[in-house]
Amino acid sequence: MTDPKQFELTRTSTSHDGLDTLGRTIVVNCQRNERVFVNLIYGELYGSEEDAVTSFSGFQYKPCSEISVAWAAYRNTEWQPVSPFDRFDPVTFNLVEVNLGGAFVDNTVVIPRSGYYLISVSVGTSPIKGVNVDIHVVRSNYDSVYADVYRAASYHNGEDTLSKTFVLRLEAGDILRLVSESNTNIFSDPGLQTAFTGFLIYVE
Repeated sequence: MTDPKQFELTRTSTSHDGLDTLGRTIVVNCQRNERVFVNLIYGELYGSEEDAVTSFSGFQYKPCSEISVAWAAYRNTEWQPVSPFDRFDPVTFNLVEVNLGGAFVDNTVVIPRSGYYLISVSVGTSPIKGVNVDIHVVRSNYDSVYADVYRAASYHNGEDTLSKTFVLRLEAGDILRLVSESNTNIFSDPGLQTAFTGFLIYVE
């Protein structure tokens, strides 16, 4: 690749005592003959014949309709609040990898077409710090929190990646943004652990 990219799924905390499942979704531009692969940097992976505990899958985004809407925005720097009560509204992203349909504008997503969307949010966590990042949807000037990426535990001793993926019906003109609530540290580095991605699945 002329511009290789790395997207990390991270767990460096060692303060857990059982099997865990981690996951994240990325949206990325690929050219013919480019390789996409998973590389274990360190640690161990668990798998069994009965369960697909460890998996790697992907597909080409090519909707049947003539409308294509997809975005993928990433952070490569950390954010720390100056005081415990500081909020990050909206969470900003300095690398926009995909923006089909021009939906991603000024760190928000303005939905251009009504339909069902697959949305994924990944947040890197810092050691001994909580995380509470809300997914806000503004419709007809009414601002509501649809979901969040949340960690209240503070005994983890390393960086981890938390993620949430969901399908949501949205209307044209809806505005999406991420907001970090108080006592939240966001970890991200060139591994792009913190991300906001999504795409249109079905047009209404």
